[in-house]
Amino acid sequence: MVRYLGHVRRLHCILFVRRHKQVKQFNVLGHIPEARRIDADDRFHILAMFASVYGVGHVTARLWYAHGHRTLTDVMDSNSEKLNYLQEKGLEYHQDFSQKMSRADVEELIRYIRQGLDVLDPGITLEAVGGYSRGKTENGDLDVVISHPNAGREKTLLADVVKHFQNEGFILDVMYQGQSSPVEHIGPNKQSGGHGFDKLDKCFAAVRQPSTRTLRQVDFIISPYEVLSCALIGWQGSTLFERDLKRWCQSRGYKFYSHGLFRIKTGEKIEVRSPKQFFDILGLPYLDPTVRNC
Repeated sequence: MVRYLGHVRRLHCILFVRRHKQVKQFNVLGHIPEARRIDADDRFHILAMFASVYGVGHVTARLWYAHGHRTLTDVMDSNSEKLNYLQEKGLEYHQDFSQKMSRADVEELIRYIRQGLDVLDPGITLEAVGGYSRGKTENGDLDVVISHPNAGREKTLLADVVKHFQNEGFILDVMYQGQSSPVEHIGPNKQSGGHGFDKLDKCFAAVRQPSTRTLRQVDFIISPYEVLSCALIGWQGSTLFERDLKRWCQSRGYKFYSHGLFRIKTGEKIEVRSPKQFFDILGLPYLDPTVRNC
């Protein structure tokens, strides 16, 4: 918990200035005026509700509001709104997707996925990333990075994983499957600033929680083993942390993506064998995923 300005300076954020003013206001006033103004704004809450639907970005949310819609029912009952496939699915699954998962819920999903991967190929590696890896007690979705030490195995790995879990009845719907992640595919529980346009194969799926049968969003990200460390770093941090990390990389002459670290001048890919080595290359102390929450 942040109680004093000095705490902000000790936060493991690459840039702490953003929060300095708000902490000072809170210490003086007991609240943050901007936060109160936003919380009292009905328009803000309606737009936030619209944007929480999978497949709906802020542009579409504002458009729905401008068309006079104030509830999701308004949108679904409207004959004038032309919904794309993702938006239709987002509205269909919204009630389930909006239910936060406890860490126990997430861990049940991880165990199920791990068991399935062992049946498919025991050599497959699995790392839970996203908010769960940062220690969040509640999560809107689950991100997992999957890899294999055999070079080239990643080329068919996503198709194999998706087919296996579809046959198991675990994956009920594939909302997106491909390489890049345009903003409309990112979903409400993450934003594109950190990892949205990497070159890793991925599948955003609706799965069934084994114990409760509730629909959950699980994002399967496939990484070649040689860039696994970069994939983990790119998918573990918060949006703000990842953006600031990329800025830091640029200031040191590098471009960072979840599919690799590159020299800006030459385009050379830098070999990164571990997350710790990644931070060493950038001249930064290693930060555990639990403190990448700027």
